[in-house]
Amino acid sequence: MISRQYSIRMLPTEILENIFSMLDLEDLHQAVLVCRKWRQVGENPRLWKRNGFGHLEILVESDLEFLDTRRLQHIEELILDAEAQLGRSDIKLLIKSVEKLDRLKYLDIPRSNLSSFKPARLAKIVSKLVALDISNCCLTNKQVEAILKVLSENSKMENLHISDNDLSTVQPEVLAIAANNLLGLEMNRCRLTSEQGQAIFNRMGHETKLVSLKVVENIIDLSPVNPDVLARALNKLEMADGWLWILTNHQTRAIFKQMAQHSKLRGLRICTNLSAVKPTVLALAISKLEKVHVDYCQLTADQGEAILNKISEGTKLTELNISGTNLSAVDANLMAKAVNMLEVVKMEDTEITSAQMNAILRQAVDNSIMKEFHGKWYQDEIDEEVFEQVQETVKMYVNGIQILRRCQWNTL
Repeated sequence: MISRQYSIRMLPTEILENIFSMLDLEDLHQAVLVCRKWRQVGENPRLWKRNGFGHLEILVESDLEFLDTRRLQHIEELILDAEAQLGRSDIKLLIKSVEKLDRLKYLDIPRSNLSSFKPARLAKIVSKLVALDISNCCLTNKQVEAILKVLSENSKMENLHISDNDLSTVQPEVLAIAANNLLGLEMNRCRLTSEQGQAIFNRMGHETKLVSLKVVENIIDLSPVNPDVLARALNKLEMADGWLWILTNHQTRAIFKQMAQHSKLRGLRICTNLSAVKPTVLALAISKLEKVHVDYCQLTADQGEAILNKISEGTKLTELNISGTNLSAVDANLMAKAVNMLEVVKMEDTEITSAQMNAILRQAVDNSIMKEFHGKWYQDEIDEEVFEQVQETVKMYVNGIQILRRCQWNTL
């Protein structure tokens, strides 16, 4: 009779994979150290992805070595930490590794100098991604033109952050098609031309996939765009962030009229003259949103009062920045009620009186959901005891600087 000894190491690969698939991450780490066969089986990317290895964050340059390991070949998300300092050779290694990651969908590598790479090479990487952050990556004109051309043709891309790169040489129509093929787009400080901005909104008014658009610190003259087209375009979005857009009175009236009637907008930041919009229309439109920044928009006293009055009647709004509007004539109790129905309130340079400020504080003690208040007041004219009570639940700011509680001062 022939005796035969069996070992678990002799198990077929398929059975080993099934066993390893039931191990947690720590046990899988130990299993691959047992022998060469177990390592070959245990390095299967599917096993590691099941244990959370679908995501990798590069914290230091030595982390780049992991990108070549078999276990990471199925990662879908790669993030470069904000504090990571990569040299030119490290970035080359990073891009080379990214090209090999066939299942990669999300790439977040801002502040990486990509200027030395061929435009076609970067465009090919972009074409397979779903989300990309290449903000402040020193992209050349040819690189951005190649990337936007790919996005305007056939791409899986849904969200793109490309801020702090010069996009001024991209053809307006190409940029417009690419932008409206996305769900989310952030291109702040990109030196956009007015022609590019107009092309984006003209196309958006007729057809778009965009849900969120952020274009700030970029002066764009949108005045030639048809007011109804512009109004329709902006109100198709859920989030719109446009600082330094040049609009006509006719356009602002059309935008907020549409917003008051029917809009998908939940958040809006705009910095332009809104004084021509009817107070009741402006107030109704703003009350339907969740977050609104209309600071330094030359709002009239009547507009400011109408906004606070509408909020006091009930609103979806949680955050309001109305800085730069003279609110000194608003009834103190009305202001107190409205302010304390919001979570974040910014009312700097609004000429708030001591009576108004004390009313806000008293209401904050009794009944409030407020978490942050930004304003300006004379400390010696408000109720110090009530102010201390409010600070237990509300962060108070003057000129962007938080006023610490006495007990916090004592611990410094």
